[in-house]
Amino acid sequence: ITLGDLLINLLKAAKKGEPAEDFAAYIKKQWVARLGSESQWLKAVEQGGSWSRASAGSSANLNAIGIKAKKPSNNLSLQAFASVQLGDGRAANRPWAQEIPDPITTAIWGSWVEMNPKVAKKYSVEQGDVVKVISNGLHVEAPAYVSKYVHESVLAVPIGRGQETLGRFANGIGTNPLKLTKVEKGAHQFVIDDVILRKSISKEDFVTTQGNDSQLNRGLVRKDNSDAGSHGDDHADSHGDSHGETHGDSHGGGHGDSHGGSKNPHGLSMAHHDTKALGPQHEPKQMYKQMEHVQYQWGMTVDLAACTGCSACVTACYAENNVPVVGKEYSRQGREMSWLKISRFLDDEGDTVGDQPI
Repeated sequence: ITLGDLLINLLKAAKKGEPAEDFAAYIKKQWVARLGSESQWLKAVEQGGSWSRASAGSSANLNAIGIKAKKPSNNLSLQAFASVQLGDGRAANRPWAQEIPDPITTAIWGSWVEMNPKVAKKYSVEQGDVVKVISNGLHVEAPAYVSKYVHESVLAVPIGRGQETLGRFANGIGTNPLKLTKVEKGAHQFVIDDVILRKSISKEDFVTTQGNDSQLNRGLVRKDNSDAGSHGDDHADSHGDSHGETHGDSHGGGHGDSHGGSKNPHGLSMAHHDTKALGPQHEPKQMYKQMEHVQYQWGMTVDLAACTGCSACVTACYAENNVPVVGKEYSRQGREMSWLKISRFLDDEGDTVGDQPI
């Protein structure tokens, strides 16, 4: 039972008002009233939400809700956060949870300290260098992960690792940033101000599974946005009128040029990296005779339009198929045995993230 259903049941028991049949019905009623019709509600469900463009120059008024903005500081703050694979660390002794890459850093079998490139330059830190974060006489050490998506005043370290008594697959793997945090009212404070960053003399392999952040113009992840889609009808009409005139030219005199001279910024021929031009593919050759599943077949479907790189499908594959793990050293050599992999790509400017299950 969900928290929403529990609250509705309490309202029914107290005979307060006219509560909905269940929480799902309550959510639907609220959204239908907000959007104006059930068809719009179904559209919102299909799209995963309903959004409207914010007016230019709009901003939140912190004073109106009683929040005082913190004065900017030149010092660094430590932000401890729960990782997708391990959460708070209770699953850290499952080896496949250690070997599933982080969606952003793609790091495995260890912790890391995320920092802004300006911070890395200030402290002469490069990707993979082991750094020490110090607070109140205590410290944690982990390799550095340099990312422009981290604020200049923040050092971010995932929790869940650095275990001591959980088990042989968890003990001694990574570091635990919570030992630097304060405990107030029985709960850890996940942000520590005024921490000190130092470059450590320690050495540790920082293992990631992403070989290259760029797609190299291979079109592996293809996206469309609402602005481009809104002109789809006009584009289709103009394409239809002009296609007949240009098709002959492009496949006649220009055919050889497109296959020989067209180069992308990386010096690769673009003609042979267009997946739409590959045509029918032959059946893959198999080393062994394939089993025929007469009655049942199993499979997994991933909605590419909804993929966020969370690796839930990879986790399910490890658990369901008992996929073996190889550990940090063999993973560093590229010998991981996962049947599924989530490749995370950035565009040329590094501003757009695309996730591709492989």
